[in-house]
Amino acid sequence: MRGGLILLSLFMSLPLSAAELIIKAPLRLLAVSPQQSISGSNLTLSPGEHQLLVRYEGVLPARSNSESDIEVTSDPQVLHVLVKGDETLTLSAPQLNSESAMEQYVKSPAMTLSGSAYPEQSLRQQPIALKGFVLGIDYQDLLADHLRDEAAATASPTAAASQVATASTVAATAAVTAAAMAAPASSTAAAADITATAQSREQALQQLFLQSTPEERKRFIGWAVQQF
Repeated sequence: MRGGLILLSLFMSLPLSAAELIIKAPLRLLAVSPQQSISGSNLTLSPGEHQLLVRYEGVLPARSNSESDIEVTSDPQVLHVLVKGDETLTLSAPQLNSESAMEQYVKSPAMTLSGSAYPEQSLRQQPIALKGFVLGIDYQDLLADHLRDEAAATASPTAAASQVATASTVAATAAVTAAAMAAPASSTAAAADITATAQSREQALQQLFLQSTPEERKRFIGWAVQQF
């Protein structure tokens, strides 16, 4: 009886469904979030979003004993993978047979995900450019740092947009107030036009801000702060 309860408890602790991810050479898995132990080229992923840090590592065998193998590697790529349920997924890259083709590929290494419930599709991926001495780098920390920066960049535009909208509203209100004080009562229509124009500019500014890339938003925020 006790043994049956233990087995039942273990069974209930297991995920109801999970996907097996197969990472095909010449791709190499460096880190994963949420973090788990990495062994070999296969992963078990629970339903939900996961972030993988993957690198292309192409190798051309030496043509003679006097030569060395040619290795071509890409910068680490952050891949956002959404697991929907119990299936087998395969992450792959093109099989290239020349150094020139590999060198061209690693400039923008597009990888694909395929599975029983997926059509083959391109992944949303972002490169992490490594600088300086990289031997012994902790790739799990590198992935965590990237995801923190990404979350901060996503949150900052919302706060910045609110600040810009507040500043625009204050400026518009001040303009309306000044116009109302300088003009007689008959200028009510003109003040309304000023308010409408200010609101239109504010909406256009917010729309352009939300359509910008994170890099463009950072540059704009830096410029806007300098104006105060």
